[in-house]
Amino acid sequence: MSQFKLEDFKKEVWYCGCCSMCRDTQSKGIAKKHAWIGVCPVYDVLRFDHYTSRGRNSIAKYLLEEVIEYNTDLADDVIFRCLGCKACEEICTPTLLPGMKPLENMKIVRAMRQDCYARGLVPENLKETLAKIMDNEIGNPFGLERTERMDWAEELDLPKKADILYYAGCAASYQNQNTPEAVIKIMRAAGDEVAYLGNDELCCGQQLFWIGDFENARKNAEELVKRIQDTGAKKVIFSCAGCFNTFKNDYKELGITIPFKLEHVAKYLGSALKKLDIKNEIKEQVTYHDPCHLGRHGGDYKSPRKILKKLGVELVEMERNKAFAYCCGAGSGGTCLINYPDLNKEIRSRRIKEAEATGAKVLVSPCPMCIKNLRDAAQENGVDMEFYDLPNLVAEKAGLKSDVYDSWKG
Repeated sequence: MSQFKLEDFKKEVWYCGCCSMCRDTQSKGIAKKHAWIGVCPVYDVLRFDHYTSRGRNSIAKYLLEEVIEYNTDLADDVIFRCLGCKACEEICTPTLLPGMKPLENMKIVRAMRQDCYARGLVPENLKETLAKIMDNEIGNPFGLERTERMDWAEELDLPKKADILYYAGCAASYQNQNTPEAVIKIMRAAGDEVAYLGNDELCCGQQLFWIGDFENARKNAEELVKRIQDTGAKKVIFSCAGCFNTFKNDYKELGITIPFKLEHVAKYLGSALKKLDIKNEIKEQVTYHDPCHLGRHGGDYKSPRKILKKLGVELVEMERNKAFAYCCGAGSGGTCLINYPDLNKEIRSRRIKEAEATGAKVLVSPCPMCIKNLRDAAQENGVDMEFYDLPNLVAEKAGLKSDVYDSWKG
């Protein structure tokens, strides 16, 4: 059997002081209603220590010391159940070395998943997802035809080459088709010419990366970067937080060099708004959900809130927000949604109830995966709320509402 990838993080695993902060912590400065508040959403629901970072790190020690071995139950029940939300890293306080930085728990999780992949221990549902992404006729985690990828763009006559390229991603292309159309209309209204790969656009490979198939993730990334580079684009705009984080951070871990600038649409909208005529008003209070991959992974909490302020909406924050925001429950690339649907439903239900408690009737988030997951949670829990991907809200307020898709309010 091949060497453990986990060996790369042997020192870090042993630095974990098992302090329990990654389970739940004192809520001072985080929430007003509770003395203690959950950190890890999976532990928050299932209440067993092995689902937390400190629990997995203890398991990792036993794996490295050959006290236990990787097996199907361990992989399916523990290693692949992590959401990848990175909340544990925000609260991590290593105790063994003075001044030590928070442990990179996400890299430890991914190393364990690489080991599981090498041993054929990936859960069946996730194996099917990998196969769909690598199938040339499909190329997306939903199993839909590649030819359907650009249905949203058929009437927009987008060029293949320009200085700015829009990367739509799978979730927006197949499930939230009003989002990419809104982005294009905003960019054109702001005077920017934008290119689009169309059916040549590949999945970013987020699930490949998070499921542990680094070899195919690297091949997929290299080909996708080449296709974008061939367009001559100097900057790529993303509307999906997951795709943006994959390009910005995950590709570095794969050893991929990015030869163009990366920008999430939340940041782009800041300059675009200066060129748009904002006509329509939203009178209802608005709450905002921080996507894990734009917030904790991407470090951007300000850009979306600046957009909402410029739009003149009244923002009412959820109890847990910014660095301490509760995950929507989908997991990285929807891996929790795919493999643990009951867990996903419980986590997203808790988040939508937190949103409902603000009294806001509108929820905004710049991530199509979060929007879909929380919208489903609202329907399941009888929560009366409208949902906007951030570009959709801007487009509607600027009078650019789609003529083709009318599902702007979820």
